[in-house]
Amino acid sequence: MNRHHFTIAQYYKDNDGARGNINIGDPFVKDDQLSLASISVESGLKDTLQSISARWIVSPKLNQNHSGLFTYWSVNGYNKTGYYSTLCPGFVQVCRTCFHL
Repeated sequence: MNRHHFTIAQYYKDNDGARGNINIGDPFVKDDQLSLASISVESGLKDTLQSISARWIVSPKLNQNHSGLFTYWSVNGYNKTGYYSTLCPGFVQVCRTCFHL
């Protein structure tokens, strides 16, 4: 049986971005598990949802149980768009020392 454990904090206000601290580590996770922390900025409803997230993940399938930073975004509620970092045709990495998936 798959179980998901998570905590969400939401803030609704017109703004020009977001800033926050994500407490990360390098926890051991089993082959069928992952550990994820993220901060997202979103606007819109359902099919018109625009979202961008900065996420930190530990996953045996993605990064051999070591933590890694990645971004994810969509402009239509994840229906037709949704890209991970460098897999996105428009993604440009400007920090040469940042590790991402």
